[in-house]
Amino acid sequence: MITIHRQWRFSDWSRGYRVMVNGKKVGVIRNGQVKSFAVASGPCEVSVRLDWCGSRKVGFELSPDEDRRLECASAFTLVTNILQPYYALFRRDRFLTLRMVD
Repeated sequence: MITIHRQWRFSDWSRGYRVMVNGKKVGVIRNGQVKSFAVASGPCEVSVRLDWCGSRKVGFELSPDEDRRLECASAFTLVTNILQPYYALFRRDRFLTLRMVD
């Protein structure tokens, strides 16, 4: 099982991020939500996507009874929104952030 918390941010506040596990969509997470997704044990690569942009993949090994926690967000704040066009064109895998949480 993986649990993802999406931080509330003004950027993309009305849009859902697609949650991808091993290249397949398992659900959508909206601003401020915490969602859990059932995932088969074994190697996992998780990312979040928004249109053609997204996050870097986070890889880990998931054991049968393990629950991994991750946190995602827009990479932009009100101050850094001006950088969105650059990231959308040249840094598409860093438009969103995704990281493991202890």
